[in-house]
Formats: sequence, C-alpha cells, structure tokens
Amino acid sequence: MDDTIAQMVRQRRQALHGTDTGQRAWGLALSGGGIRSATFCLGLLKALAQRRQLLRFDLMSTVSGGGYIGATLGRLCTRAASGDDVRAIEGGFAEIDKVRLGWWLRANGRYLIPGGMRDTLFAVALYLRNLLGTHIELAIAAMLTGALLATVNLLMWEAMAATVDLDGAQAVDPLVVQVTRLPTLWLGLLVPWVLSIVLAQAYWSVRDRPSWFFLARQLAMWAIGGTLAWVFRDGLQQQFGAPRWLAPLFAAFAAGWVLALAGVAVCNRKGAQAGALRNRLTDWLASLLMLALVLALLGLLDWAAWWFAAHTQKTRASWGGVLLVGAAGLRAHQGLPGLRIHGTH
Repeated sequence: MDDTIAQMVRQRRQALHGTDTGQRAWGLALSGGGIRSATFCLGLLKALAQRRQLLRFDLMSTVSGGGYIGATLGRLCTRAASGDDVRAIEGGFAEIDKVRLGWWLRANGRYLIPGGMRDTLFAVALYLRNLLGTHIELAIAAMLTGALLATVNLLMWEAMAATVDLDGAQAVDPLVVQVTRLPTLWLGLLVPWVLSIVLAQAYWSVRDRPSWFFLARQLAMWAIGGTLAWVFRDGLQQQFGAPRWLAPLFAAFAAGWVLALAGVAVCNRKGAQAGALRNRLTDWLASLLMLALVLALLGLLDWAAWWFAAHTQKTRASWGGVLLVGAAGLRAHQGLPGLRIHGTH
C-alpha cells in the first residue's frame, strides 16, 4: 500500500478509535450498473451499518453506478468533524428506510424486481420493443451490405465483359472458368497479397547500419534479373519447356524487390531508424492481413447468399433452423451478465 494512503488510514483509525492497531487495511469495492447498482450498493451499505461493520472498512473503490452511493458516503465522511460524527453517519445508513430517501427508492424501484401484472406487461413490452428494433437494425445493415456486394459484382463483371471478348473466343481458358466460380471480392485479395510481398521484401532489406552499396547491388541484381526474365520469356518456354507463367511471375517478383529496395532507400535517406522502420513495416503487414480477412469474410457472405438463392425454399428453411439453433446455443454458452458487488480485505 502507498505510504500516503497508509498514513491516511492511520489518521482515520486514530480519529475513530483513538489508536491504530496496525492491522491490515480493509477495502470495499462497489461495482457499476447504473441506478440499479447505486440502489443495490445502498442496500449493501445499510446492511453493513446495521451490523456495525461499515466503519471497519478503511478504503473504498467505486465505478459507474456504485460511485453514486460511494461519493455520498465519502462526502459525508469528509465533512465529519469527529469520530462521533462518523459513527452517526453509520447509524444514519442503518436507518435509511426511515427517511424520505429510503421510502422514495422503495416506492419507485419496482423495475429492479418487477411485481404485479402491470410491471410484467411493461417488461414484456420493453423486451418486444428492443427485439423488434434490433432486428430492424440488422435487416437494414444486411440489405445495405447486400447492395454493396451486388454493386461490386456488377461493376467488376461489367469491366471484365468490356475487356475480354468471350463471345468471339474459340475456347475459354479453364483458369478463367475456375476464377468466375469464386466470389468476386476474393479477386481483390490479390491487392493485399501483392503488397504484403513487397512489404516483406522491404523488411528483409532493412539493415541496422544503412549500406548504400548493398541497396545499389540488390537493385541492380533484381532489375536486371526481372528484365531478362521478361524479355526472354518466350525462349524460356520454347527451349526449356518452362511454364508460360513462370517468367512473368519471376519478373513481377523482381519488380517487387525493386520497389521494396527503393522504399528502404528513401527511408534511409530520411534518417529512419532500423528498429522503427521494421516495426512500421510489420504494422502495415498486420493492416493488410486485417484487410484480407475482411475481404475474405465479405466474399464468403456473398458466396453464401448465392448458394442459398440457388436452392429450394425447403433447403433454405432447414439451414435457417440450423443457424437459429446455433445462435441460441452460442447465446446460452455466453451466459447472462450479472451485477457484482465485491468486498475485499
């Protein structure tokens, strides 16, 4: 315990009891929960005061709703001029039901523990209102998400139709056929994938001590290698039987190294520290991973929507029942939140 707090505890005990026995300090923690927590904490303090246990606590910690009653008790104690005044405060809490405040709380706190037909109907109406409002919000969000996905699909396929003449082609590439079966948004995963390769290359190009000779040598090597692979791509395929995609892929990989090394050179020129630059690159990689995850989930949602639309109403109803049972099981597993009032010593 902090020395300042320990000194305050000693002064409190001496003012209240005339001496400090040196026993370990006791603390009372009042948790949050709005006005319900404030009312509940008031009942807790009343029960402690009735048993003459309230003044045994030297410290008090509150949060949110518990701070209402905690601040009340703290303010009363700071205004007390003697130990007798503090004991009178404890007596007042013990008889809180006899004053107007206690009577008003009991008369207007029925929502804490509903009773009677009127309170039951009020609780049911409140539940149904919130249930309907939540489902309306979910429905609006689902329709907006679906409209966004449909817009992306239409724009991307319109651009592809304008670029590729499928009607005039003799045969459609099997790879194109496979790609068209994927969710359209998954094609966007190529962007974070390519950028992540460039950032990873930049990470491994960072040196604790910047070396312009190393950067220039690496730039020349990858630039020349990528250029040669692109220029002689037909010869590699015809003479060595290499796959037609190998040379362009290597050229793209080399171009990524060139971009990464150029970026590192610019950062070195600006005086960036190696450790800070590595952390920044890693943070960018994490952001790209998050973007890829969002695109993957949205694409999966798009695929699921088309999959459901292609099946019968009976199949959709069956899967809807499975999702409903799964959601109910997940909600039951989470449990219900409860109000906690803690006392520690």
